[in-house]
Amino acid sequence: MTKVLIEWSENKNNDWKVCTIKEGNQTITDVSVNRTNKKGEVFPNFDGIAPGFEVECEIWKSQTGKTYMFAPKTQTAPRAGGAGIKAAMVEKAKAIEHSQDRKDNAIQLSSTFRDATLLTQVTISAQQGDFDREDIKKVWLEWRSWLLEQFGDASDITETKKPF
Repeated sequence: MTKVLIEWSENKNNDWKVCTIKEGNQTITDVSVNRTNKKGEVFPNFDGIAPGFEVECEIWKSQTGKTYMFAPKTQTAPRAGGAGIKAAMVEKAKAIEHSQDRKDNAIQLSSTFRDATLLTQVTISAQQGDFDREDIKKVWLEWRSWLLEQFGDASDITETKKPF
């Protein structure tokens, strides 16, 4: 990667410029720079290429003698070895387990709320009495507590448990 000073710049079209650059104490004329190269890589701050600005770039001279500026090559991080992959797999397994726990919790929460509401409606309809807001809340909480106690416990499915 090289840092050059733009001494002169001409827009040939919206995606191509020709410049005169100064690299160290050497002046290079007719340097072409494109907004994107053939690989689709974008030249950073292409629109900012103007006289007086410094630009980081890669300079390349073709066999025919034409000079081009390309976007600087980025350094890639070294790949993790076996230990890095194993650590990432452990972290991923923990994240999946945590997510599964949250999903189970959400299912338990929503199903007990729903079922407590349905059972409360049935209970109130069966008793055919006057129920105020506090009575409904009390019945609903009793059903919800009972449902939470029963949730996921199928070990004694033959035993009939009374709600309260």
